[in-house]
Amino acid sequence: MLTTATLVKSQLGISGSTYDTIIASIVTGVDAYIKAKTGVTVGDTAVVTITEEIADATGTLTIRVKYKPIVSLTKIEYLESDGVTWSEYDDETIGNVDFDDEGNEIFTRYVVRAKGKRKLRISYTAGYISSGGSANVPDDLEQCATSLACAIFNRRGNEGVQSNSIEGLSQAFEDITVADPLVRMVLTQYSDIYAI
Repeated sequence: MLTTATLVKSQLGISGSTYDTIIASIVTGVDAYIKAKTGVTVGDTAVVTITEEIADATGTLTIRVKYKPIVSLTKIEYLESDGVTWSEYDDETIGNVDFDDEGNEIFTRYVVRAKGKRKLRISYTAGYISSGGSANVPDDLEQCATSLACAIFNRRGNEGVQSNSIEGLSQAFEDITVADPLVRMVLTQYSDIYAI
């Protein structure tokens, strides 16, 4: 997880266990939201293994995968012209591939087969580690997740309400991810330019 219930409770100033269930649920939802929005993946004690993700062959030296940051590359396969058979690039080719260790791009030294949609199958490991001695979630991403979880907690009971007026007192609600400049900035920084 990008944040924890303990961090959220601390930022909210909550010490009891009354809200533990709802905060845990919010933390899980925030983690899924940020993963879907940015492609960043997080494992509790180890990076996440992605096997046989289908990718497009762009006819260039760059392959984009769905999740980031890439930690290691296991296998690249390409779809043969028969449209059924997958062939694996040999270990020497895998050894000659570089990747962006903060992003989701693989850089090959040779064009990986012909252009086309869904022509590559990639197996790799990606992500940050959220706990233990190897924890490496960036501070800004952790704070973004914590702030978003706190905002959702504080807005509970008003989901779907755009404004509220009681006895002359008006309150307008904005989209949480737009209203908080930190959340907006960090999500923009970690988001990809292309759709995931």
